[in-house]
Amino acid sequence: MRATYQKEKRKGPLKELTLVSVITPCYNVERYLAQAVRSMLGQTFADWEHILVDDGSTDSTGHLADDLAALDRRIRVIHQPNAGAPAARVTGYAAADPASRYVLWLDGDDILEPNMLEVMVTYLEGHPKVGTVLANRQHMDETGTPIMVGWRPTRLAPGALLPRRLQDSVPQTPFATLFAQDSVSSPSATVVRRSAYDATPGWDPTFGQPFEDWDLIFQLALVAEVHYLPEVLTRYRVGRPGQSTTTNTQRGLRLYHKLYDRWSQYEGVPRGKLRVVHDAIQFREGRVLPFQHLAWGTQHLRRRQWKAAFFSYARSARFLARYFFNNLRGTYRSQLIQASRA
Repeated sequence: MRATYQKEKRKGPLKELTLVSVITPCYNVERYLAQAVRSMLGQTFADWEHILVDDGSTDSTGHLADDLAALDRRIRVIHQPNAGAPAARVTGYAAADPASRYVLWLDGDDILEPNMLEVMVTYLEGHPKVGTVLANRQHMDETGTPIMVGWRPTRLAPGALLPRRLQDSVPQTPFATLFAQDSVSSPSATVVRRSAYDATPGWDPTFGQPFEDWDLIFQLALVAEVHYLPEVLTRYRVGRPGQSTTTNTQRGLRLYHKLYDRWSQYEGVPRGKLRVVHDAIQFREGRVLPFQHLAWGTQHLRRRQWKAAFFSYARSARFLARYFFNNLRGTYRSQLIQASRA
């Protein structure tokens, strides 16, 4: 059944309400962009605009985007020199209808299920305290073939001693859960309330890829509730040539450390949220990292993978030792005090 939403009156010329702004950064995705746009055209929810930002593509992506925009008046194209996906998302957001209520950053190689916007907007409309809603996703390979079928994100929350797993029936996903080891969010499966996004620093064009989306979800989780829906509403492409998450492992590792170094220094964290971040840092370093490697070691042991089990257990012990050492030195406390005085 198609959801209906009350139209709001605007001053000036009569104009239909755009409830959702969908922004797609496009760089050399000529093989996939038409599928992404057609998945927008097939939505059961109609009150959207789709902004395609051609980020200096060197293939025919820019021309294809122009052709696709001719299919529907709700689609617009912006061409800019290559600056990276975060910068393209910023460009698209600046051009979006300022009166829209929600934002989705759909990657140019991903596909939405037909009811994606309807389900996500209906949820946000019914939960005004929620700033961000995350959906589950089906991974697919370069050709669109499903992989990792049945995948579910691991959502870990603080427990009495060890981390506990949040069940699918629990939508609330606290900051500590996302910060611990975010496997929940991806831009194409995330719809954000515009007012929540505007309360954050937003996408950082200088950060680089990957993990720039983790930085944003951490920001969003500090300003409003983040909820998770287990329904698969997005098809998420992995492993294609040129994709930032697969092309350079060393670069990805460097940016992963950059992300957590930034947050360990409380960079840009509102003063009233310092304690929330502090507790999340301790949860991640003292519980999640040792627990994950311990669990992986046990899995390797059951498979008789002795060498892999040894290294996983060793890493678990190393993370736990580092955590206790930092606590004894007062590292966590001194970082918090320094941030509170800044």
